[in-house]
Amino acid sequence: RFLPRNVSQAVHLPPNSTLLVQFANSSSSTVAAADLWWPWQMGPATLHNLTCSFAMGDAVLSATAPVGLRSVTSTLDAQGHRLFAVNDRRILIQGGGWAPDLLMNNTEDNILAQLLYTKHMGLNTVRFEGKLESSFLFRKMDELGLLAMVGWCCCDAWQHWDVWRANEIEIASQSLRSQVRRMRSFASVFVFLLGSDESPPAKVELAYRSVLQEEHWPNPVLTAASDRTSAVSGPTGVKMSGPYSFVPPAYWWYTGRLGAAFGFLTEGGPGENPLTLQGIQAAVPEAHWWSSNQSMDTVWSYHCGNDQGLFYNLRFFTPPLQARYGVIDTLQQYTIKAQVMAYEVHRAMFESYGANKYNATGLVQWMLNSATPSHIWHLYEPSLLPPASFFAARQALGSAPLHLVHNPLNNTLTLVNTGYADHSAVAVQAAWYGLDGQLLAPAWHATVPHIAGDGLVALGQVAGPLCGGVIQPPHGMCLLRLQVAGGAPNDYWLSTAADQLDWAASTFYRTPCSHYADYTGLQTLPCQPLQTALAATAAGYALTVHNPGPALAFFVRLRVLQQATQRDCLPVLMSDNFVLLLPGEQRVLTLAFLPSSACAGLRVEDLSVVYESFNDLNC
Repeated sequence: RFLPRNVSQAVHLPPNSTLLVQFANSSSSTVAAADLWWPWQMGPATLHNLTCSFAMGDAVLSATAPVGLRSVTSTLDAQGHRLFAVNDRRILIQGGGWAPDLLMNNTEDNILAQLLYTKHMGLNTVRFEGKLESSFLFRKMDELGLLAMVGWCCCDAWQHWDVWRANEIEIASQSLRSQVRRMRSFASVFVFLLGSDESPPAKVELAYRSVLQEEHWPNPVLTAASDRTSAVSGPTGVKMSGPYSFVPPAYWWYTGRLGAAFGFLTEGGPGENPLTLQGIQAAVPEAHWWSSNQSMDTVWSYHCGNDQGLFYNLRFFTPPLQARYGVIDTLQQYTIKAQVMAYEVHRAMFESYGANKYNATGLVQWMLNSATPSHIWHLYEPSLLPPASFFAARQALGSAPLHLVHNPLNNTLTLVNTGYADHSAVAVQAAWYGLDGQLLAPAWHATVPHIAGDGLVALGQVAGPLCGGVIQPPHGMCLLRLQVAGGAPNDYWLSTAADQLDWAASTFYRTPCSHYADYTGLQTLPCQPLQTALAATAAGYALTVHNPGPALAFFVRLRVLQQATQRDCLPVLMSDNFVLLLPGEQRVLTLAFLPSSACAGLRVEDLSVVYESFNDLNC
């Protein structure tokens, strides 16, 4: 029984047997778009109850499950890039790689919070590499309109086909069968990867594909997450070209190079993302909170990658951090500057892929989360504390459907529509500021007559003085504020000395710089006290932050604490954070605590607001 049709047939089931019963669509029918299941950016994630019953005499067995009615197709474009479409509408995959809690402590509340974080950032996909999680998780992804990219893992027994015998092939095939039977009814699951770093050999792939056919797998299949060509099924059309470590924002805009914004990058990202001050204080013994050579501190390194691998410490991150933002002598300096750099590089990655769709067809940030408190590869911390990278992704993807983006290579602007509705008469503006918070020239304004759903409009170079152009701003850097009417500002800090990438020295995990941008001028920002106020609203709370002084307040981070414990109220969905406030400027941010938060339902007087900013380094 489905939508609301009833079909039935008589079957013969011998003793001790299993029968696959199929119902053919005996009549053509039209389904309204609203009755289809869509990823959240495209439309409603509509689910319908499907009831299956087996009756023998008076005995009836019955089961009901929510299912989404949708199709997913996959093609190779003219450049050989993999492109996915849902219900015949193409979609830019923007996601992150999932890591289950190391001690398998993920509760249903925790899983739901992480999925809500994913959607709040503006992502539409989660990739599961071998860790295929509970059916509860996939059911919630169905309800939230999120997509799931599932498949086998790299670097372990699943990839050691050279030592597989007939028994291993049989075990792997039956493992696949069990997962296909479990996942084929989830609308969120849209592709299965038979390998990760490598494609399975033909014998194994054929065994897998036999299972997929027998079990009526309804979705696309890729043999690997990397750029491979199978003798059985042809090219994957995706790439796994990194990076996995720090690269500057400009890297992502070099279309055609490695992991930059073209094609489908199944895993990659800026890599290192050091814990916030609160994350360090919670995970690291106090004696190791700070060291003059923290890249070599064994406790800090414990919270990086495998000590036998490439990412065992922060040696690819800390030297660029100090070269770009100045010498670091304290933990406060390190954590604030690290958050600034993590923000700019994560935002650039997501913005570049969005502004280059559909030459760019997909991006999976490596990773979404981490199994333990980590200085690398995540967009939020295991405590569910959202760091700067979280709000960088939200700025690029999730804060509003229309987003104005700056390309640092040629100083051009692009208006990006991440939604699927058309917009007309869109007012946009750009303004250049010095570090004193004063305009360098009159702001540039334009009106975009029309932008289609899922569309782009190139707006050319920014009018007015260029940072590093005719007017040389004080301290060798300036600020660029972009804004779509009715939306929050998108603020960039730019240097007259650009990052210079040494492409010849590239590896699969990084492209080093021969010269770094200079943001040391930020160290001249004076101490600037701010004013905050918290008020209850129907949807949660409104947090007002005001800069009453004469100085620019740079990279202001706001936290709401439970008054009784002075602990962060988590999990929380905030509209924005790590913001820039011009002299005299006031911003109102919204926030809502999830039901699992200890702060859910608390009165304003039971909460307190604290803030920090880059200016604090001179307080």
